[in-house]
Amino acid sequence: MRLHVQLAALPLLLLVACGPEAAAPPPATPPAPPVASASATPAPVAVTPDDPYRAKKPDPLPNEPAFTPPVPVERKLKNGAEVLVVENHALPLVAVDVVIQSGVDREPLDRRGLSGFVADMLLEGTKTKSALDIETARERLAAQLSTGGGLETMTVHLNALKETLPDALALLADVVENPAFKSEDIERVRGIELTNLTAKKGSPGALARDSFAKVLWGVKNPWGLPAGGTPESIKAINGKDLARFHQTYFVPNNAVISVAGDITPDEAVAALEKVFSGWKRGAVPAAKAAPLPDASARAIYLTDLPTGSQSQVFIGWRAPKASAPELLPLQVANTVLGGLFSSRLNMNLREDKAYTYGANSRLGAYRDVGTFTASGGIVAAHTADAVTEFQKELQRMKTDTISDEEFARAKEAIIRSLPSQLETNDALASAMASLVELRRPLDYYAKLPERVRALQKAEVVAAIQKFLDPDHWPVIIVGPKSQSFDKLKALGIGDVREVTP
Repeated sequence: MRLHVQLAALPLLLLVACGPEAAAPPPATPPAPPVASASATPAPVAVTPDDPYRAKKPDPLPNEPAFTPPVPVERKLKNGAEVLVVENHALPLVAVDVVIQSGVDREPLDRRGLSGFVADMLLEGTKTKSALDIETARERLAAQLSTGGGLETMTVHLNALKETLPDALALLADVVENPAFKSEDIERVRGIELTNLTAKKGSPGALARDSFAKVLWGVKNPWGLPAGGTPESIKAINGKDLARFHQTYFVPNNAVISVAGDITPDEAVAALEKVFSGWKRGAVPAAKAAPLPDASARAIYLTDLPTGSQSQVFIGWRAPKASAPELLPLQVANTVLGGLFSSRLNMNLREDKAYTYGANSRLGAYRDVGTFTASGGIVAAHTADAVTEFQKELQRMKTDTISDEEFARAKEAIIRSLPSQLETNDALASAMASLVELRRPLDYYAKLPERVRALQKAEVVAAIQKFLDPDHWPVIIVGPKSQSFDKLKALGIGDVREVTP
């Protein structure tokens, strides 16, 4: 603003400096503008000094930028907690993930939502601090503190300044070890959980994921029950359930502590030993494997949302576990099919047919199993047409050869995605913890570029032939029944079964 005022006053200053005799009086009548003739040519555009530079295509870099994914240093605390450390001294910040290697997979069937409830309660108060005390301490330390739950894990995450790290770690340890589970806090969080479940009824994507999970895992597996539980299961959870689940699974011998940032392994271990010295080991019960449904009887599972303008479409099935050797070839296949904007699904359903804003496929990986899904939000009137195109592209993956260009682009995309996946301390801490969770070697990321480059197209084709079976995969649809039911039946790919949300 100051610069603007000074520039605006500049003509007046020049007039005063030069004296009144130096200023020519304005003409009584302004001269008439010249009349443009039809044959007049426009004045040439002034050339600025950097025009040649801007017009020239940039020269290629002399060397390809190199990125070497880190390998964490592995240590162990006296109480049995595994510790992974990645040094990153670019900024005086440290991220810490305390990952409990149990989650939804350990929930009783009549208490679906229990692990997420426990995770949400951790910041609601400890035995010595209220929720307000925790938040006040977090703000005073300029730290970030959050919790979350998943199918196989629960996580408490901290991001703090190096200078406040000792106090921030003490706060983290208190939250992990000593949740109070007070009745008034439980009821407040229960209200939030129930509100979230009500809101989910208006989310076609969430309903489609629930329907897909039920078909994929079955009702005898906690993974097959609605995400976050049901109103009945959330209302049934009490303080004893929460305390028992926490006491059973929040033990150091069931934990991975992943640290990334401005800290050495020795510093990290010393700091963690200090704050977690009272965290005691416990006996963790073995997981019980639930039977999984087969894919022999194909069907279309349709949930009616009469007022929807779109249909959510999911097609897929189970895939190899995270540590399986076939997973990397399938990653390449997934990238060709629907992992990029320029992949086959999106080019067909969005760019060619205009059925959707985006169609994609995803390969999910867990300890003992994985998932493969192709999905998209489809204009309701074209739901059946889109199912036909999804099926066509899945079949084409089995019958048509992946081109050399697609193969090279997919491999390059996987390699070039690594820097963004491991860019921040938060991302590093999460990624390194996942190595232990998924039973992968600690040098997994470091060796991934080399493994991808060495992969042969024949390996990808073999993995596709072994695991891709679209003729038997279920189709999940959440959208207006009136616009698609008869057309879906006419496809002849399986019974159309109505599902209530």
